Formats: sequence, C-alpha cells, structure tokens
Amino acid sequence: YLQAEFARIIDNNISSLNALASSPATIMYMNDPTGNAELEADLLVQMNEIDAYLGDGNNTCITGADGMQLLRTKGDLVDVSEREYFIQAMQGNPYVSDIMISKSTGSRQITIAVPVTDSSTNTAIGILQRNYSLTDLHEFLASETDDAFIADRTGMLAAHAAYDYGEGDGKHEEEDRSTSVFMTSGLDEGCYTADTGKGYAAIIAYVKEPTTQFTVVCA
Repeated sequence: YLQAEFARIIDNNISSLNALASSPATIMYMNDPTGNAELEADLLVQMNEIDAYLGDGNNTCITGADGMQLLRTKGDLVDVSEREYFIQAMQGNPYVSDIMISKSTGSRQITIAVPVTDSSTNTAIGILQRNYSLTDLHEFLASETDDAFIADRTGMLAAHAAYDYGEGDGKHEEEDRSTSVFMTSGLDEGCYTADTGKGYAAIIAYVKEPTTQFTVVCA
C-alpha cells in the first residue's frame, strides 16, 4: 500500500512535467529562450499551475541543454549540468535522482526530471524538473504509519515516518542502509526478522517502487 501511494506521488509529478514538456509553447521557448517575453510569462503561469495542482510546496523549473536553469517558479537559477538527473533526462528518459543537497536551499531533496524533445530532430533540447523535499516524504509516511522508511537506490535513507530527515544539511546525520537485507537480497520484495538492538525483534517487510527503484520498508 505504501509503495503504491509513493508511486502515485512520483507518477503525478512525472505526468504533469511531461504534459508541459510536450507543449509546442515549451518547445518554442527552449529553442529561443531570450526572444519572447510574452511566451515566458505564459510558461510561468503554466508552471505555477503545476505547482498549485500538485500542492506540495515544491517548485517547477525549465533547464536548457547546457544545464543552466532558464525559468523557475521560485528560487535562484543555478547550473545543474553535472547533476545525474540532468544527464539522464537529456538522454531522453524521465529520471528521479537519488538524495542530494539542494544548491539553493541546503536541504535534502530528490529531483524529478523529464526531457523536452524537439519533434523535428527527435533530440532533447532541455529538461523540465521539479524538486521534491524529503520533508514531504516524511509527512506522507508519518500520516500512514509509525515505523516505515524509504531508501534511495544506493541504500541511503530518504525519509522516515518517525522524524524529518530533510530539514536541512547537517540537521540529521546521513543514514546508510546499503548493507541491510532489503538492499543485499537481490529481490524486489520480501520479509525478514531483524534484531533491533533495543531488546526486541522486528518483522521487516520491503518492496521496491518500479520507477525510482527506491525501497519502501515497514517494520
């Protein structure tokens, strides 16, 4: 159930970004980002509509083929050319990043990115991206359960039901779960018993979310 709800959050973000990425107005802007102030204002309205529809307090951004952000609903424009999500999306595939530290806020987040493709050349001419705060993942888990967490594809903790892991760089120590059974089993889902070190054992159930390959774990 938690995996399906997490998948719904990711899918809603990707489908919203894809809708704007395939718009002729977006493609026109990406081919000439300095030539039309009216078009830029129009796109900002649409980007803000995405933020309002998703209602998670996160922001949407258009990034050029060189990795420099061109337009965003809030925050400073930064160069993301070295980010893995930019590299992957420019290869033509939607991509969700592992945990990273925001260049503009210093807090932990993941970034969801999709390519903007010029149909005349069938090549990516930039990306659309949304940052997603790990505080939001914490709030999602906390609303559903007392003891569950999500780990990214490298095994680093992304969110926990019991505390806000994304509050800012240094607020919580990084938690590496890469040696846990749910990471080393080679399975997409499973269940096992583990010693908690607190005087009792816990039953651990886990399942990977297909799009992100993040693992949702319940104890």
